[in-house]
Amino acid sequence: MPWTSLPRVDDGATELVRTGLGGWVWQTSDEKRVSLAGDVRFHDVSFGYEPGTTVLAGLNLFAKPGQKIAFVGSTGAGKTTITNLINRFYDVDAGSITYDGIDVRDIAKASLRGSLGIVLQDTHLFTGTISDKHSLRQARCHRCAGGRGRKDRQRGLVHPPPA
Repeated sequence: MPWTSLPRVDDGATELVRTGLGGWVWQTSDEKRVSLAGDVRFHDVSFGYEPGTTVLAGLNLFAKPGQKIAFVGSTGAGKTTITNLINRFYDVDAGSITYDGIDVRDIAKASLRGSLGIVLQDTHLFTGTISDKHSLRQARCHRCAGGRGRKDRQRGLVHPPPA
């Protein structure tokens, strides 16, 4: 059987479209247009990865347009879960998440994910000794120091990269 594209499953009809003036708007299925501003709100959101197990209960939060926010907390606090819900990798069990006043379940996933900027801070461990890691850091400092690098090396603050 030849490969065919699969239909979009559980995807919203609202699309992100470019305006003639270089801006972006959300265009709904009824042709209504809403300016892309970046207003994200969680309204009494509850969620669990498995039925009967709730990991977020009654969560309310918002990010105003242009605001940069960070989720900080211990392992298992729900930071990744929140970012996964914003991107609709999972759907909420109760409540809603809105983006510029539009329920994210009504937005096409590709448009939703293409409009967001999320930076995850993952820890990467490399093989080798602590000394190897220190040498790698020093080499990066040397490259980043630019014109200052020579003076810093003379003072002994930056070591030349390993050969």
